[in-house]
Parts: sequence; C-alpha cells; structure tokens
Amino acid sequence: MLNPSDYKTKNRLYNVENQTTTLISSASSLESEQYGTERTLEAAQRSLKAIKETLAQQQEYRETQTTIEMNPLLEDYKKQLLSLELTLAKLLTERTTEHPDVKTQMSQMAAVKAKITNEIEKTFSSQNINRNSYYDELISTYYNTEINIIKNTAIKNIASRQISKMNAKLKILTMKDRKLTHLSKEMDNLRSTYSSLFLNLEAAKSALCTDITNTVVIQPPLLFKNLKENLKFPPEKKGSRIVLAIIAGTILGFSLVFLLEYLDDSLWSNQEIENALNSKVVYNIPKVNVHNLNIVKIEDSLLADSIHNLLANIKLFKGNGCGKVISIVSSIKGEGKSTLAALISGTMAHHGKKVVLIDGNMRYPSLHNIFNLPSRTGLANYLLSDIKIQEMKCLTSIPNLDVITAGTVSITNPQKHIDSNKFFELIQTLTKDYDNVLFDTPAFVNGSDALLISKHAQDILFIIEQGKTPIQKAKEFMVAIEMANIKVTGVILNKVYKSILLNF
Repeated sequence: MLNPSDYKTKNRLYNVENQTTTLISSASSLESEQYGTERTLEAAQRSLKAIKETLAQQQEYRETQTTIEMNPLLEDYKKQLLSLELTLAKLLTERTTEHPDVKTQMSQMAAVKAKITNEIEKTFSSQNINRNSYYDELISTYYNTEINIIKNTAIKNIASRQISKMNAKLKILTMKDRKLTHLSKEMDNLRSTYSSLFLNLEAAKSALCTDITNTVVIQPPLLFKNLKENLKFPPEKKGSRIVLAIIAGTILGFSLVFLLEYLDDSLWSNQEIENALNSKVVYNIPKVNVHNLNIVKIEDSLLADSIHNLLANIKLFKGNGCGKVISIVSSIKGEGKSTLAALISGTMAHHGKKVVLIDGNMRYPSLHNIFNLPSRTGLANYLLSDIKIQEMKCLTSIPNLDVITAGTVSITNPQKHIDSNKFFELIQTLTKDYDNVLFDTPAFVNGSDALLISKHAQDILFIIEQGKTPIQKAKEFMVAIEMANIKVTGVILNKVYKSILLNF
C-alpha cells in the first residue's frame, strides 16, 4: 500500500485547500480579464464595421474595399501577426521585456504591423481619386483597428487556454485529494488493527509467562463488613441496589439517545440528502454568526472563500458557468436563503459580472434590510401598476450589483402576477441588460411562488439547513418541482457545524 505521505510528496499536495483557492482565484481573474477583452474586441469590431460602412458610401472606395477584403497577402500578414502575438505572450511568462528573445519578437511584430499598414495604404493609394484629410484619417483608423482586433484576439485565446488548463488542474487536484483521503483512512484502519493485534499479542505473551500453579488467595475481595454477605451472588442490600441503578440508568440513557435519533427527521449530511432527494450536494456552507458577516465588503466576509468555492463547484459540476437566470429556493423559512443570495450575487459582481438581485419574496421580503436600502418602488409596484423598470433599481455600494426590492405595496395573490406576461417581459429585459439575474424566492411552505419563478431560471439552487430542514418537507418540494418539469442544479447544505464539516 502506498504511504499517504509519499503520495502527498509525489503529487505535490502540500496544502490542498490553499492550492484549490489559488487556482480558483487565478481562474476567476483570468475570466474577468477575458470578459473585458471580449468587450474591447466587440467594440473594435463594431468600429471597423462603421469605418467600412462610411468608406463604402463613396463610389471611388468601393472597389478598394473589395480589394482589401480579398487580398491574400494582407490575410497572410494578419495570421503572422496573430502568431507573433501568441508567441510573445508565452515568452513574457518566462522572460522580461529586456531579454533579447523578447526584443527580437517585438521587432518582428513591429515589422509585420508596418507591412499591414503599407499594404492597406498602397491599396487605397492605387485608386485615382481626390484624397482629403478626413478619409486619410479613416484609413489610418482602419488599419489601427485591424491591428487592435488581432491583438485582442490573441489575448482572448491565451486567456481561454489558461482558463482551460486551470480547470483541468482543479479536476486533477480534486481527484488526487480524494485519493489521499482514501489512503489516509486505510492507513488509520491499518494502524488501529495493528495496535489491537499488538496488545492482544502482548497479553498472550504475559499469560504464557505467568505460572499460577502455586497461587494462594491471601484475602478474598470484600464488599461488605459482614463476611457471610460477601459469599452471596448477586450481592444484597446496598450493593445490589447500586448495581441495579447503574444498569437501569445505562439502559435508560441509551434508549433516550436512540429515541431522539429516531424522532429526528431532519437532514444532517450530504449522504442523507443524496439518498433522500436523489440530488447532488454542490457545497457545504459553514455556520457563522450572521452579525459577523460583511455583505457590503464581500471580499472581507467570513464566507468569502466558501462562496468562491461554491461557484467553482457549480462550474465543475455543470462543465460551464452559472446560467443567465438563477433561482434560489428552500422548502421552509429561516434557512439562510436570502443571505446566501446576497453573498452569491455580490461575489459574481466582484468577478466583473453585471448582476441584478431581485427580491421575489413578496410575502416576507428581506433584501432591503440585508443591503440597508430604503423602502421604495419595487417588484410588487411594477406588477400592479405601469412603472418603468429603471424606477425599481436600487444601486448598492458593491460595483456592478443592483437590487430590486419586493416593493412598497402588498399583493394578496402573488402567483397570479408572477405567472403573467408582464413578469416574463421583465425577465427578458433584464437578461439583455445584465450578465446574471438572481431571484430570492419565498419558502415552498408559503406557496408555489418559487416554482413559478424557477420556470424562468437556467439554474436552481436548493438551500437546506443542517439539522433543521425536515426530510418530508424537502421531499415534497422535490416532487413538486419535478412535476413542474423543472430540474434542480444542486443542493447547498447551509449552516454546517465545523466539527461535522470536517467529517464530510
């Protein structure tokens, strides 16, 4: 059997938790960089399209424009520049800008850029037209934009490759960590077996070496002063009552423990949840004092690492990132669903995503208290009256995160308004303006609001509080959500005690 220490050294598993956190953080930074590069690339492509449209309005330039698009030499220069950009990026990860190889690469790139510029200018200059400064400036912008597109395409490709490599490393690291855990358990079992066998062997050796042939009992053990009472078995009087009391107390204690265990119908572990609900547990969130959480400064929050790991696990579990619309649900009240919704949306915004968090719990709203927002126009007002979406949005102190509160009016039948075209149109509009739309929903015991909202979501996160959520209530919710043809992305076990968390 392979020793866990040797396996750990061989696979460089020095601190798996820190290694995982580092990889997740690096991947998140690269995703933010890739997202920004994609935006820049899209802007450059739109700019190039606008320049082409402006040039195409002139009869003299139309033929030139076609010549540029079909110029094989120009296309070859572009491919050379893209290849040089990728090679330079790889060199810069290993060498400084002062290294001769880097300088040579940059010189080659400058030469190719000059060739692209000369080729475009030569094509435009070949036409017998009256030149003016405005169109000369357009031509200059044209080839600068072409070069900028190539550069950003290279950056995007590099970021995509690095993200893929880090995700692959995360999967391998997870598999190695599981193997290490398995080896450690096997080693502990072997140590325990060895210790037991060693003690038995030592006892057997002692027995063999002991000679009891001439053993004499000098004085029998005494329980009572009256010697005759010591000869009776079981002992009578006080001794018998003490022994009976100890036996009865022990039996009663064990019976009480088993009774409490039998009566406890709540969910406690990942295995219980997966067996009862047939749904994967995505992550365990530790129990912390809600007063110690820092929603506004999300990165300083006690649960910052847990939320980062949760989002990373969802990505690994699905094979891609979270969906556009995310619904956060629970079967009963008070399981920490709203707090988790705030932390998840804040973390997404910190990653560079443009996020809106909607309080869909118009029965018992809470997001305005979590973010310390004033009571103002919200979702209920929008569904009951003709107001603009912009009037509902509340800016938060977290960049890229907006909140839509439940509103200032009460709705007697929320399901009727949620299951309406107006609610559907609201989601359609928000998905165009934001990268992610998150819904905090009412508990299932309060009505079917969560099911109606979840019909519009690509990801549904089911929150279960350890030791509180009844198995029957959780099963009822899963049956209802399956009947509605909705699939839960995964379960989040919330408020997990540290001592129990270590055993999962």
